[in-house]
Amino acid sequence: MCPHNITAKTDPGSESTTVNFTMRFADNVDSHPEADCDHTSGSSFAFGETTVVCTVVDSSNNAASCNFSVHVTGKLSNRPGSSLY
Repeated sequence: MCPHNITAKTDPGSESTTVNFTMRFADNVDSHPEADCDHTSGSSFAFGETTVVCTVVDSSNNAASCNFSVHVTGKLSNRPGSSLY
């Protein structure tokens, strides 16, 4: 199961931030199915919205996919009136 959509803020002056997430999944037979996401937890995400797609495959080659969004906002600088993204 994919996490819910995530909103994260950057530090002032930074154009990206590190985002951590946890995948939760279960299988009736395979206690350790393999999960793979096109962006890993702990990756750096840039301003804007990024869709993360994850796929889980068990030992019988059954596969399931899910996706969620990471939305990154922040200020380009500490100056008053600086742009908020």
